Formats: sequence, structure tokens, C-alpha cells
Amino acid sequence: MSKWICSLLFLFIPLFTFPSQEEWHYLIKWMGIIVGTLDIKEKEESSCLCLEGNLRTLGIYYLLYPVKDKIESKIDPKTGKILSLEVNLREKGYRRKEKREFMGGAEFVDPLTLFYLLRFIKEGEREFQVYTHGETKKIKIIVEKEEELKIYEDKFATRKLIPELDFQKFHGIVKKIKKVEMWVEKESGIPLKIEAKTSFGPVTLLLKNRKKWAKK
Repeated sequence: MSKWICSLLFLFIPLFTFPSQEEWHYLIKWMGIIVGTLDIKEKEESSCLCLEGNLRTLGIYYLLYPVKDKIESKIDPKTGKILSLEVNLREKGYRRKEKREFMGGAEFVDPLTLFYLLRFIKEGEREFQVYTHGETKKIKIIVEKEEELKIYEDKFATRKLIPELDFQKFHGIVKKIKKVEMWVEKESGIPLKIEAKTSFGPVTLLLKNRKKWAKK
């Protein structure tokens, strides 16, 4: 799975109730500078939930480190299991294509599905198996506390989540991560902000279309 996506996207609850369609648009910042975007689209089909994620670097950062990644997952809404996964990664000199079907559903989740399912982590802690680069890794997600989060002029009621995992067991840029903190909107569970502390500076994922959850 994408070295970039795995560094930012860090889940498996059965019997989901999904809205008919949603989109989330994120800015990726490094040292406070916008370097890329992440767009996630969700739509419900007759027998599954379909997720599509597109990751891009922008401007001069695309010239320095071009990234054009696309991941598509299909999920069984009755069991929460992944039915199929399609990956198309283009990251500078790195290329990876993969397409897999899972009869009866997979016993793990991919980073895109994990990102979507963060909304269902309400309290306590959960352990999951995440699939990346043909391998599965164990991740524990801990609900640390409820917290009021201020993003520019707006305030949000959130749950703060902390993923615990051995970043050294991952590939590429993920090895540079030291700690990740995530804030999801309290009622909807939509990720509003994700911060990664790395050896090359802070990386932030910030939801652009967040206004509808802001406190007046």
C-alpha cells in the first residue's frame, strides 16, 4: 500500500449504516506549507459500499516528489469486510499495481478503509490488522479523551485518537514517523485533523469541508 497513504491514514465494525454518498477533501501540510491533497469519495451500490481515495502532491512539490496514488475498496455493509481492493500507485520512481478479490471478505482492512472506519471508534481501544505491501500489520487505536479542537476561527467537539504501532516495521517514509495524533468530530466521527511528528518535521492532514460541524 502507498508509502504516503500509510503514513497518514491510520479500522472493523460489523453491521454499518452508511449514508448514500459523501466526499471528504483534505489538505496535506508539511512544516505548515501545503504540499498535497487527499480526496476520498464514498458511494453506496446495491450490494456494497465503494470507497475511492486519490492522493496528489502539488506544484513544486510534485516536481520534487511526484505522487499520483489511487486506491479503491469495496466493502460488504453487512459484515464490514473488504470484498475487493484495487491499488494504482505512482510515486516518483516507485510503481505498484494490485487488484484483489476476496471471497467471503478479507480478515484485514486497507489504509483507505481504516481511515473511513475511524468514525466507529467511540471509546476504549481496538486492535486491527492492516494490509500493506502484501503484508498485514497490527495497529491499536486508543481513544485518549474528548477535546475541543480549534481550527483557525472555528471550534469543534472531538475525540482524540492515538494509534500505537511499530512504525519501523513499515516501508519507506513511514519509518520516519515518531507519533501520530488524530481528532475526529464527536458526533459524526469524521476525521478533522491528523498530525504526524516525523524526523523531517510535522505533517498535518486537515479537512477542508469541515464547516458544517463548527460550533457557532
